[in-house]
Amino acid sequence: MGRQMIFVTVASLVLLTSASFAQSAQDNKPNQLTAEEKAAGWKLLFDGKT
Repeated sequence: MGRQMIFVTVASLVLLTSASFAQSAQDNKPNQLTAEEKAAGWKLLFDGKT
């Protein structure tokens, strides 16, 4: 019973963590500045096109 509980706990943590990383990867679009960064004067060195 103890090993099964550990396995279920670890499997649940892995699934929750991978779902969390997948969501954060969608939220972070590379090579884009936020409005705050633009207002502060930041400029992109590489836009992925040129």
